[in-house]
Amino acid sequence: MPEKSKVTAQPAKASTALAKAAKAPKSANKTAAKAAVKAPAIKRKTVTTKIPPAKKSSPIVAEEPNISSDQIALRAYYIAERRRSMGWGGDDHSDWIEAESQLKAEAKRKRLRD
Repeated sequence: MPEKSKVTAQPAKASTALAKAAKAPKSANKTAAKAAVKAPAIKRKTVTTKIPPAKKSSPIVAEEPNISSDQIALRAYYIAERRRSMGWGGDDHSDWIEAESQLKAEAKRKRLRD
């Protein structure tokens, strides 16, 4: 009877060896995957460019047109008259601002034509 126990003991050892062999390729694949992930880092070179200094030129200054307060008041009066006749809302201050901006725009157009 002792012979039977030897026969049964050997197949058990073989099955564990097969199990270990089956596991080996998986761990080998994991090692290969880890090696691929741990590739050497690429050193990047920073490139700096020098921007040349801006050329010094005389600044372009827009001249304020010579508009008197009498001109603005007259234009504001006509704007207010039109606003009231049309029934639009507003006030004297907004009429003054509008008159001033219209006169400046007209002076600018005149200056560009000349």
